[in-house]
Amino acid sequence: MYSAALRQFEDLLTSSEAAGHAGRPVPLFYALSQAGRALVAAFGDTPIVNGHGLGEHRSGDATVGLLDRRIRRVATKHGDDAFGAVAAALGSPAFTGSASLGSIWTSTPGASDLLDHDLDSSWCPPLLACLGVHDKRVGMSLYSTARRPRRSVDPKEISGSRYPRVPDAASIDDSWGFGHFENVKHVATASWDPAGNQVEDELRGRLSRTRGDLYDDALLLSSVNEDSDAMHPLMSWWALLFALSIFARYHPTLWVSSLDPDRSRLAVPIQALLDVAPDAVAALVWEAVFPEKPKSLPILTSYWSRLSAEELAEFDRVRSKRGDDFCALRTT
Repeated sequence: MYSAALRQFEDLLTSSEAAGHAGRPVPLFYALSQAGRALVAAFGDTPIVNGHGLGEHRSGDATVGLLDRRIRRVATKHGDDAFGAVAAALGSPAFTGSASLGSIWTSTPGASDLLDHDLDSSWCPPLLACLGVHDKRVGMSLYSTARRPRRSVDPKEISGSRYPRVPDAASIDDSWGFGHFENVKHVATASWDPAGNQVEDELRGRLSRTRGDLYDDALLLSSVNEDSDAMHPLMSWWALLFALSIFARYHPTLWVSSLDPDRSRLAVPIQALLDVAPDAVAALVWEAVFPEKPKSLPILTSYWSRLSAEELAEFDRVRSKRGDDFCALRTT
């Protein structure tokens, strides 16, 4: 099962790259679906899966836009549906309820940045994170991963209901203080008091790590709705490609019109998404098949103390004697 499914994954992935954008979502999703069967055969409790585990949340309103169309979770009684079985094999949560295509797309690492028009405030993107410890308080500085202008993430939108790895007791503000990344937009800082003496333990397991070139090294992942946990990036791509394949197959008029740059603001983002998807899927499947222990995350620790007047005077005397013009001390 493992060998046969991986061979089909490779063939379908190659076929998807030869297809035009109008039909590409279908072989792309089925390529990932066969890779999922291989992962379940290798790491799951049983090699057999039963059904997709996802479905379209049908609406009789034909005017609903593409990004507002919804996908619902349809778990089987025994949890052997493909989506749930692959999630279990990866140790990932699987979302509950339903979520819009826009929310799923925005929460997917490597795809979120491509949706560069104004976003719904309930659609939460992954955030690049720096971990830190300061004055026995722990936290993370959060940055946007977007490479192009987009709606800014408001600090008020960062909550445990959409970013489940942020503790409910965390204080969210727009200050700095737990590490710094160059050339990216700072969004907010989340900080909280640790439960025990081992402050670093409070930070472990809160960020996603991937080795693929399409992803940042340390991401705070978001959930697709308020009732779900944040999923492994492979499961986010799974839900995203399933949604695109469903809309391409069963709503061809809506889908093809969304690909027309003269009629749709989504045309360029969709085409860019379908262009990067084969590499994104291949990288995540490789990582799942050959898991490696990730390198340790740096945790920045800062200790601050107030200098006395005598210590300041001695510091200035030594600096003046050495002529260190680059070392300027400002005091209040």
